[in-house]
Amino acid sequence: MSSIIERIAAAEAEAEQIRQNAEARAREIISNANREAKESVENAKAEAKARLLKRIEQANEAASRLVKDILATNAKESERAVMEARKKLDAAVSFIIEKAV
Repeated sequence: MSSIIERIAAAEAEAEQIRQNAEARAREIISNANREAKESVENAKAEAKARLLKRIEQANEAASRLVKDILATNAKESERAVMEARKKLDAAVSFIIEKAV
């Protein structure tokens, strides 16, 4: 039969072991939480970057379409102006020839 002192010593040793196990488990939980938090931040950054790049690509495509539309409109307006000038050119040449003769 063990003495009270031996039982107290055994209980203290068991308590110390429980405390050490609890500390080790707490460190493990904190370490896992920190790792998961870091991964979450990295994933969020990567997702935000991907969304930003997609929006930049969409903006570039929209700008490109707008430039093409503007160039097409300008080309049509320029062609119309050239046609009007050609019509007036014939009249101007006739007028100059009449005045020169």
